[in-house]
Amino acid sequence: MRKLLKAAALGALLAPAVLGGTATAVADAGGPAYADGSRYAGPDGAWAKATGSGFTPGGDAYYFDVFRVAGPHGAATVTTAAHS
Repeated sequence: MRKLLKAAALGALLAPAVLGGTATAVADAGGPAYADGSRYAGPDGAWAKATGSGFTPGGDAYYFDVFRVAGPHGAATVTTAAHS
């Protein structure tokens, strides 16, 4: 159980870096784009969320919504994504 909590804590620390990279990718997509994200870390755990949509340079539309959380009882990720 202790290894799981360490892995969850590491995932919570890495999630903002991954999601920050996603928001940067949205900004560089080449077409109209939207990105929003929030992060929190405290004594009982951490969470990060990101939402984005836009168009690729090739004209394809995309959307994503990601929520990641880690705490003393485990970790979870919820993802919704679509593209044309």
